[in-house]
Amino acid sequence: MAIPLSRCQLITLAAAQRELLRAVLAGTLYHVGILVFIGVFVGLFKEISSQTIVALAFGLAVLAVCVPILQILSVARISRAMQENLSTAIVFGLLMLLPFLSLIVLLTLNGMATKQFQQAGIRVGLFGANRSDIRNYAE
Repeated sequence: MAIPLSRCQLITLAAAQRELLRAVLAGTLYHVGILVFIGVFVGLFKEISSQTIVALAFGLAVLAVCVPILQILSVARISRAMQENLSTAIVFGLLMLLPFLSLIVLLTLNGMATKQFQQAGIRVGLFGANRSDIRNYAE
């Protein structure tokens, strides 16, 4: 059975979950960009100019640096909010460096956070925990 969380812990977890969901969105956009870039080289998009290809490559290069950093930071924050041990947080953080697998790990962590909210009686939607439920939470 899970340890009941205080309102302060729920607020911290909700903020970490929202950050994690942003990391999921950024990772998804990055992976879609990779697939489009591969499609350009395979020849699926024939009418793309060389300037567009360079812009896409530059954008993907920037995302290749920024997205894993965002994901690692969000994993560290939600792991701390869920009171995971340090070795688990490190393993999850290292998995953020692996494309596509990182999204699976992020969604797993989101599911773990959602389960904690549901055990506390907090409703969880697409964008995370319901703030009014957290505000009205009786410890």
